[in-house]
Amino acid sequence: KYAVHVARLLGLFLKETPKGENTFITFNYDTLLEEALAELTIPFNYAFSADGSETRAASQHDQPGVPVLKLHGSVSWGQSSPPSDGSRALKTYASFTEMLAQSAEPTLVPPTWKKTFAGPIGAIWDTAVKKLATATRIIIIGFSIPPTDMHFKYLLAAGLQNNVSLRRILFVNPDEDRQLQPRAENLLRKSYIDSHIINFVRVGLGTFTGFELPFMGEIGRPGQSGLKANFQSA
Repeated sequence: KYAVHVARLLGLFLKETPKGENTFITFNYDTLLEEALAELTIPFNYAFSADGSETRAASQHDQPGVPVLKLHGSVSWGQSSPPSDGSRALKTYASFTEMLAQSAEPTLVPPTWKKTFAGPIGAIWDTAVKKLATATRIIIIGFSIPPTDMHFKYLLAAGLQNNVSLRRILFVNPDEDRQLQPRAENLLRKSYIDSHIINFVRVGLGTFTGFELPFMGEIGRPGQSGLKANFQSA
């Protein structure tokens, strides 16, 4: 099922290759996204810094592919014991079990506030900001903007402050308590609200990727006709 969601988001139901330029930005540690891309035979990269970084496969480093920017690290990333010079190379593994078998330490960033990161994690954050700065459409799935999540607020503020190309931000979330919209409008600039750049699609991921919503066609991802979910525009 996850591979189907990813294929829909990439536009693979329209042709055999991803449509347009795509980037996944996530705070999750799991590897569901990478497994889905591998199942679809879509190459991806983690946008690691080339300095001091090791990789398990070329497709996971600086090679062409869909960027998968894991801002809080991953259960498949590890660091070995530091050598005498104090450096610590980051390496990707096939699984968490494989990483532990080689006595590596997982590279995870806890969800506490830290504005800057060093090494490969810092390079990933820099890439995420650059991608947001040039994005024309941003889809935020399943995130309710909790008041305590300063990482997300910093990322969005840094990425959008100089963006002059943005056409649409979609918040995809059932938002049953109706807290998402006021939080988003409080966080984002008023001009986005006045120009209807921000929109709220109050459904889950399965419905969003499975059927034709009014804005899915606009971003080049049309779905099945005749079935539409309820949504509310800002």
